[in-house]
Amino acid sequence: MTEQAPVPPPIVPPVAEPTVEEIAAALGATCDTPGYVGFDASGTELVCQYMGANGGYRWVNIAPSSGPGQLGGQCDPATQATARTPEGQALLC
Repeated sequence: MTEQAPVPPPIVPPVAEPTVEEIAAALGATCDTPGYVGFDASGTELVCQYMGANGGYRWVNIAPSSGPGQLGGQCDPATQATARTPEGQALLC
């Protein structure tokens, strides 16, 4: 009997997190990207937030961000109350 070579596992590409430009949002609509910032049709920033057992995850208003920021980076709460990572996660100063 001839031994068969082991079959290598399939290569599965990593699933990329959505970028902030890819997350479409609508105020009050359900969402599945908790903690991420999205934009509604008019360009207003919204964040996906848990609203309790009966509310689930919903898009809610967020203070306008100062744009991209880095987790653990320096910020000035007077001018940078919120920011977002390049991947779209909400940051608070």
